[in-house]
Amino acid sequence: RGSNSYSLPGADCCGPPPIPPNQCNVSGGSVNLDHGTLKVGEITGNKVEVSRQVTCTRDASVTYTVASGNPVDLGNGLRSTIAVNGFNAGQVLRLPGGTSNLKIASTLTDQGAVAGPFSKTLVLIQNIL
Repeated sequence: RGSNSYSLPGADCCGPPPIPPNQCNVSGGSVNLDHGTLKVGEITGNKVEVSRQVTCTRDASVTYTVASGNPVDLGNGLRSTIAVNGFNAGQVLRLPGGTSNLKIASTLTDQGAVAGPFSKTLVLIQNIL
């Protein structure tokens, strides 16, 4: 037996050790994408971005989806499109093994905005393909 094999319980043969599942862990806590106070005419295209660190055990194809759908209705005539590393939430992106930056962004669209506060709590789901 070579050093790259193990004994399968109840089997007469040997095989390579199983490959552990890939993991990608995001550090830095919750994300607050605060657009601040906006004036009419400054809404569409207004973008804010927050960086976090992501550590994957090896290269990974990953999707980040917004549980409530993307773009997100913020109320008061505003919509936000959520993107991760420049890809709209739901698209596949490649993350390298090791630690890298994860940029989470919100870009607004004016859908007949009216004065008043707007906010939304979202769940961003990570899926390793």
